[in-house]
Amino acid sequence: MQGATKYLKAGLLITGETQARLDASFATRRLRRVRVVNIGALVDLYELADPACEGWTELRAAYERALDEFEKGQFRLAARTLVPLVSEAVNDAPSLLLMAQAVQNLVDEPAEFDPVWDLPGK
Repeated sequence: MQGATKYLKAGLLITGETQARLDASFATRRLRRVRVVNIGALVDLYELADPACEGWTELRAAYERALDEFEKGQFRLAARTLVPLVSEAVNDAPSLLLMAQAVQNLVDEPAEFDPVWDLPGK
């Protein structure tokens, strides 16, 4: 997971399996479902954040809503949801990445869309 942090621009990542073992006192948000080199199963990646981070609850809710829209192929709606998260006021790096991918899909209009992201490397 350490290597994936550079691609998702997140400080600390954990798998969905680990996240499921945490209680509600841990601040997490699901960032993406990915294919990881040398791992056959798909992996859900979560960001583990500082629970004292101001506005975390709102950031998590908006990002996860945009992620759901993106995964359903609703790229324009996802991009619209992400606008406040990529503004200078928040400047959330995982949101910038998801916005870039949503816009790229709007431009390219893929014939078949797979919401699972192939990580470029380890």
